[in-house]
Order: sequence, then structure tokens, then C-alpha cells
Amino acid sequence: MAGISPSDLQIRCPAELKNAHWQKAKGKVGKLIKTGLGAELKKLAIMLKKVDMAKLDPASSPSKTLEELTKKLFWPKRICDKG
Repeated sequence: MAGISPSDLQIRCPAELKNAHWQKAKGKVGKLIKTGLGAELKKLAIMLKKVDMAKLDPASSPSKTLEELTKKLFWPKRICDKG
């Protein structure tokens, strides 16, 4: 794709959304009461690893029909719903 480098298509999780950062930054309430946030941040990291960047690059496999394009656009939602 012209003007877009492959590294622009990579989804990176910011440091603030990593479980290690949460464990260091949580306050007293987070340490006393189980919030479940750490588990959710782990799930987020796993889901981001599942993303196939080649499918997000429209130049790598152009859609021939509107139905084919719709399937490509909504496949990440199906993966996330499976959890």
C-alpha cells in the first residue's frame, strides 16, 4: 500500500494496558479487593496476538464482492466474541 508501512498496521498494546503495569500502579483498593482487571488485561493481550495483520491489509487480498468484504471486516468481532 502506498504511503503505509507494514509497521503501521501492527497493533501494539500500550504499556498502560499491560497487566504488569496494572500490578505496579493499582492503589490500595486494587490490592485489597479483587477487581478482575488483571485477568481482563491478560485476555486483551491474548486477543491482540490473535490478530492476523495480513487480513487487515486490503492490498494483500482485495475483495471481489461486497459480501467478501463484509466477511473480512467482521471477522475480528467473531474472534473477540469467542473470547
